Amino acid sequence: MGFPFENVYVEEPRPFFVDRYYTWQDDPAIRMNRSDLRGYIPIFASAFESAFSDDDTDIEFVTLHAVEKYGLEINYDEITLMWKKHINRKIRVANRTARDLMNEGHVAPDTGRKENNHNWFQIDPQLVNEIWSAFYHGMTEKAAERALWGARITNDDWGTHPTIAYAVMYSAAFFEKDVNKLVDMAMEAVPKNDSFFEGMNDVIRWHSQYKDWRETRKKNP
Repeated sequence: MGFPFENVYVEEPRPFFVDRYYTWQDDPAIRMNRSDLRGYIPIFASAFESAFSDDDTDIEFVTLHAVEKYGLEINYDEITLMWKKHINRKIRVANRTARDLMNEGHVAPDTGRKENNHNWFQIDPQLVNEIWSAFYHGMTEKAAERALWGARITNDDWGTHPTIAYAVMYSAAFFEKDVNKLVDMAMEAVPKNDSFFEGMNDVIRWHSQYKDWRETRKKNP
């Protein structure tokens, strides 16, 4: 439901709550994606008789298929083969660059290394490796280890650190419901003294200062 508004409300919060599918037929004063597929979700979902997705979700479907084929200890050669077979359209940023590198003969994790992938720091891996936390629910160290393995297909250095945080929190959340404890666990797991760790510290501090999350959203580190 959020696709029509992806990357639209960047400088300011969206002034309304998305609780249904919006389309091109809605109020023209509402800013939304009307020039690409994201603005026409209900039409495409109906035409395909299925969900309409993007690489944030599709890559995890391929990971699931790969694990069913090769097992949980799947290696980089095997996942590269699966990417080349199944991941070819509607992919962007670090995912796209990694896939192009595969066409040039690179095999993961070389496809994520900063000397090869100029998008190594982009927001991709934490969105496409959440499935490892489902595989290893409650096993936070193993979830983080395998999610990091997946992150290195497309990213490098601190660009992989958000994936560790996500993996730990999702894995632990099967049993731990205290949000603050989940954040503490993520902070303990990620490498210290880097950009992502500093960013998390900033958000935690602002959260304690402001009751309204919108105030935190306006802050800059």
